Amino acid sequence: RYLTAAEQLGWSILCLMPHDQVTSTWVEQTLRVPEWELWLKAVEKVNPIAVAVSHELDTWLGPAALAGGPITQQELLIIEARSMQAVLSSVEIQN
Repeated sequence: RYLTAAEQLGWSILCLMPHDQVTSTWVEQTLRVPEWELWLKAVEKVNPIAVAVSHELDTWLGPAALAGGPITQQELLIIEARSMQAVLSSVEIQN
């Protein structure tokens, strides 16, 4: 199941998952395979930023590092975050 998640959402998503909430028991024993696949699709829709970060981190690491090799001579990884104020907006509706 983790392989499916890595292939669909990027290998680095495994580092970004909150393992205290998405527990191994929940993934491996509670959910059936179709439920896991549905949950992965929901993650893509609900949290596209995490998926994008995962793919960026995969690109930065490179295939050798993802295969267990060393991370050598990599440039500093910088992930810029926008403030939540810029992301969230509200509209007042008059009654």
